[in-house]
Order: sequence, then structure tokens, then C-alpha cells
Amino acid sequence: MKKLFLSVGAVALGTAGLKAAGTSYPIGYGSTDLSQPWSVALTLRGFYDDNYLTAPDHSPAKRDSFGFSISPSASVGMSQGQTDAGIKYTFGAYYYEDRNDDEWDLRHMVDAFVSHDFSSRLNVYANDSFLYTSEPDLWEGGTPYRSEWSYWRNNAQLNCTYYITEMLGVVLGYANSYYDYEQEGIGSYSSLLDRWEHLGLLNLRWQVQPQTVAVVGYNFGYIDFISDDPIAPGVPADTRNSYNHYFYVGADHNFMPQLTGGARLGMLYAYFPNNDLDDDQWAPYGELSLRYRYGTYSYLDMGLQQKFTQTDVYANNSSSTVLFGAVHQAITPKLIASVVGRYQYSEFNGRIPGQVNYDGKHENWFSVGVNLAYEFDRHLSAEVGYSFDKLDSNARSDYDRNRVYLGVRVAY
Repeated sequence: MKKLFLSVGAVALGTAGLKAAGTSYPIGYGSTDLSQPWSVALTLRGFYDDNYLTAPDHSPAKRDSFGFSISPSASVGMSQGQTDAGIKYTFGAYYYEDRNDDEWDLRHMVDAFVSHDFSSRLNVYANDSFLYTSEPDLWEGGTPYRSEWSYWRNNAQLNCTYYITEMLGVVLGYANSYYDYEQEGIGSYSSLLDRWEHLGLLNLRWQVQPQTVAVVGYNFGYIDFISDDPIAPGVPADTRNSYNHYFYVGADHNFMPQLTGGARLGMLYAYFPNNDLDDDQWAPYGELSLRYRYGTYSYLDMGLQQKFTQTDVYANNSSSTVLFGAVHQAITPKLIASVVGRYQYSEFNGRIPGQVNYDGKHENWFSVGVNLAYEFDRHLSAEVGYSFDKLDSNARSDYDRNRVYLGVRVAY
């Protein structure tokens, strides 16, 4: 994946929490009919997981289990004049009948945002997402495996958009992420993945046509591995610290009111100040995104990314190509089908002193989920679903994972 990335890239189209036309409160934070500023919900599911430990194929460690989950949530939103704001809390408890002790996995998630228009030219937007979980099998953390140890992470973002003229605008932003794994010791998840990620953003936006905005930008990132545990004897965690420079151009375009898209294309340079192996990197960088709204309850979202990601493999990082998409289709006004998929190809870069050389090794990770929901009314719905995960790697153990579930959701 070191050849030049010549694909269109994209921006995130649509900001979380914005109001839909004619509604009173931010989408996802008010009541189900958006008539009041708060909402509560409860989801109950029974499930079967054929590899809940994400163990290698044909391994004696592979375990399957029936179980059930309980997930209450509550949110409150506000839209007043030039300000939108919202906060949402979701709790998840997952019971596995196969486990003799510690049968429950728990998850806490808090999402919040605020957006304010100081004038017709100046907007400030901030959000924060906090997660604590005892089932850290989330790919975003840097590992595709489920761990027996808990972890928590926090993502925060602040963007300021100012239009100097009606045709020319500037965006200044800062994003921060923090990851903390409870597994400790030499070579642990803590030593490999505990970190701060900082990213500063500056780009110019030029209104080329009524439906087209051209973008040129630069991002600066710093990744700081903070664990006191070494990756290997004599190799501190901060060996993988890096400074990252992003240079890109792009465009956002409204093809029609229901169809929008965006692109970013550029290069990325990573410098490792604490690594003596001269593993500095140039790599292509790009994003592509497309959003199509073709019905009241029907939409298609898809995207493609080329970027550096962090990894629990003994390497500096990985060059990853990520393809993702979601289809939400109203079969009838009450029967809704959805399909969500993600494919990621990763090639590992660099080497850790004294460790096995993973440079150039690669892996494919694939995930797809299918859900069918029937809404009896705006307060009660039933659902059935299936998800499949697969890891195919020449750097570590492969696995397959199948999950099915049946549940109900009550919301007000």
C-alpha cells in the first residue's frame, strides 16, 4: 500500500447534533417525536456469540456462549437561538452464561456537544465522547481482539469556522484522544497502546460554485505513548512517539439536495524522534465520503480512508486503507432494514529494536452487521440481527466471529 493514493477523499458531511428541518431539538437528543428536550430508552437483547474471546480458528481456547444484554440510555438536548447543545449517557451490561466467574461485561458511554453561531460568519463547535468498557474489542483502540482487561478512552474536538468574506473561510481546529488500558506489564496493551493523540487543523475553504467548496489544508499531529511499562526489555513505550504532518487539497460538493460528497487528497509525513532506526515515513493520505438521503427513513453512507493507525503489533504504526458503508432502508413505514460494513487493510511499518521484524507484514479485517427492526409505534420496536467479523493476518492469529441477537427497544 505504498503506491500513491489517487482516489477522491472526503470530509465528514453533516455535523452530529444538528437540527433537522422543522424540528425543535437536536436529532438524537430530544424525544422520539422531537417535541421535548429529553429522551429515555431501554434496549433488551438475547444473543449467541460463537467466539466471544476472539480466539484463533481451530484453537482449544475458542469459546461460544448464549447471553443477554441490558442497555438503558438517557439524553437531553437544547436549541435556543444561535446555540445547539446536547448530552447523552448509555449504559450496557452483557451477560455470558459460559463464563464461570465475572459473567458480566459493562460499558459506560457519554457523548456531548455544543454548537454556537456568534454571527452569520463565525461558528464554534465542540464535542466530547467518553467510553469505559470491560470488553475492549473495539478496533478504534488499536487491536481487533477482545481483551480480558478493561480500558477507557476519551475523544474531544474543538472547531472554529470563520468566513472572512462570503467566498473565503478558514477553519481552525484541535482534536485530542486519550487511551488507557488496564492490562499492565512488559509487552502489555498498556505498554503498546496507552497514549495521547493531539491533532491541530488549519484549512481554507473557497466557494468556487454555489454547490462546490474547494479546500486546502494542513494538519499537525503528535502521538505520545505514555505507559511506564516497556514494550520489551530496554525498549520504552515512547520509542513509538511520532510527529505527523498532513498536507492535502480537496472539495465538498452538493450534487443535489439529497446527495452530498467530499474529497481530501494529499501526503502524510511521520517522524519518530525516539527511534534510532531511521524509520521516518512518507505515505499517501486521503478521504472520500458520500451521503445519499433518498427517503424519510432511507439513506446510504459510504467512505474510504487512507491513513496511519496505531497498532498492538511490534511496529511503529500501520498504513491502513479503510472502506466503510451503511444502508438504512425502509421496506415499509414500520419495517426498517439496515446493513453496516467495514473493511480494513493494514500494512505494518518500521520495527521495534530487539523484536521480531513486522515491517511489511499485513492483515485484512472485515466486519458486517445486518439488522431488521419493526416499529409498533414511536415508543416500541422489536429487532433481529446478525454480525460477522473476520481477521486474516500474516502477522498474528486469524479468527472468525459470528453473533446473532433478538431484542426489543422502548423509547420515550
